[in-house]
Amino acid sequence: MSDSRCPICKTDSYLNPEMVLYISPCFHKICESCMIRNFNVGKNKCYECGIELRKINYITSTFEDIEVEKECKIRRQFNKYFYRNEDDFNDIEEYNDYLEEYEKCIYELCEFKSESLIKQRINEILLSDSILNKKIVLVAEEINENSLEF
Repeated sequence: MSDSRCPICKTDSYLNPEMVLYISPCFHKICESCMIRNFNVGKNKCYECGIELRKINYITSTFEDIEVEKECKIRRQFNKYFYRNEDDFNDIEEYNDYLEEYEKCIYELCEFKSESLIKQRINEILLSDSILNKKIVLVAEEINENSLEF
């Protein structure tokens, strides 16, 4: 029951079943009334970590567990760059290696506390020579080779 409690006003969903919890980009919860009160003048700092936020930065909570919410958001960000199908690989072993590396990176990213660290790590992976990037590199080389042909 403590997961469905606003850390600012201490209201919980048992006493107020209509209460809606919102999640910040830094994965801290706040109820709708506290959010309206804190962000009625525009910018304000996160009550827990001090990051400057706006009301628009908050999203409604889809899952009750904040860790599941965080993992889903990380997977969406990660899929923008690294999502591959089995058809993108030469054999099943290469695809399985890719899946293993993919899940290992997701697990690692879930351990980070701030969104900026997550984005920084995704950029590092993009620049590294990882199996996650092989298809990106191959497609980029193919485009470069084809663009030079007349």
